Amino acid sequence: MVPLAVATAIAVEELLRHGYDITVALRRPWPIDPDVARFVLAGMTTVMPWFVEEAARGMPATCAIHISGGPDFVCRFDDGTLTVTEPVTGPIDCHIAADPVTFLLVAYRRVSRWGPIPRGKLRAWGATTVAGFQVHPPRRTAVGAEYGGGVRPARRDGGRPRRNSLPNE
Repeated sequence: MVPLAVATAIAVEELLRHGYDITVALRRPWPIDPDVARFVLAGMTTVMPWFVEEAARGMPATCAIHISGGPDFVCRFDDGTLTVTEPVTGPIDCHIAADPVTFLLVAYRRVSRWGPIPRGKLRAWGATTVAGFQVHPPRRTAVGAEYGGGVRPARRDGGRPRRNSLPNE
């Protein structure tokens, strides 16, 4: 059983995500409050380990996620198992820093990671490949491992990312 705060975060996340989908279809704005996005992200760290994709098996990696205004957390992959912890000292393969609303929308694949990068709302540094997920070095201004539901492997088909714009801009 999940704690009430986590269940509430999941319910709010569903409203945000699907409300966003509806308003995009209607070409209407859907402002997401950064504090609400932070609340959702804090709650989602509890359930993220349930959504690790098969591609993460056999590849150990550690990624630190830095959300402006919090929460910050560390994702450790070990043979397909994800452990999410508070920030700790020790080796980190990849860092991702993001605005909370941007991270939420990119994580749920509602916007492409490419739009927020030049605006400074999303950046990554560290290893070029983490647990089989594509992470470009900062000099190329690309951002690392797209976390969608839990984690998402790099596109193998070489396809281009969707070109959605962020709300609230």
